[in-house]
Amino acid sequence: MAQVLVAAAFVPAAPVLVPELSGPGVPEIVPIRDAAHAVCDQLAVRARRWMIVGIGDPAVPVAARGTFVGFGADLEVEIDPRTPGDPDALMPTSVLLAGWLAGAVEPRPHLAVTLVDAETSAADSAELGRVLGNALAATDEPIGLLVVADGANTLGAKAPGGEQAEAAAMQAVIENALGSADLDALRALAEEECAHLGVSGRAVWQLVVGALAGAGVDGAAVDARLLSAEAPFGVGYVVARWDVRC
Repeated sequence: MAQVLVAAAFVPAAPVLVPELSGPGVPEIVPIRDAAHAVCDQLAVRARRWMIVGIGDPAVPVAARGTFVGFGADLEVEIDPRTPGDPDALMPTSVLLAGWLAGAVEPRPHLAVTLVDAETSAADSAELGRVLGNALAATDEPIGLLVVADGANTLGAKAPGGEQAEAAAMQAVIENALGSADLDALRALAEEECAHLGVSGRAVWQLVVGALAGAGVDGAAVDARLLSAEAPFGVGYVVARWDVRC
């Protein structure tokens, strides 16, 4: 049976990547933005159907359209252009970023969304992922994951969470795990430590690990590459790519 879950692209949940918000030529942002666009282009080569995975309230339906107006730019994004929607509807930041990135891909991929609360336990995140992986495995065409999440927000004196001495070591663990598809390391991310260091993406990454298991993908079958790992504003922004060998 052909493998259905074929790839994953990991990008930051950072509105600052959007030129209308940060400006087109901010030196700290341009390489990260370029890497995020590149990894989405690479994901599109493997799959035309994408599942967005990010932080948000899974009990609230995701609008078909949203806008960055809350961040200072009246820039609309679409998740499903076929569905009427209110462009003023609130949309989780992770979904806004995913919709913006997907909008630059030609032809545009078909998008669906899975959200997880940032405080979801490791066990529950893995179980949510397993259910998702089982559902994906039952489909009949290749699917890619667009995983939108941030690392520690305590990586410097000007960081949103302030500076924490342990944050650099935690961020290195995250970067190494995403850059090598170390599923055990992602499973082992501790809830309390991640909360203390402002690692908002912990539940998202653990859900993805569960999704791979649910879809029958072993970590040994994943080729991983780290495209970018930066913390220009004291927040860990990682761009990485996983390709499942079929």
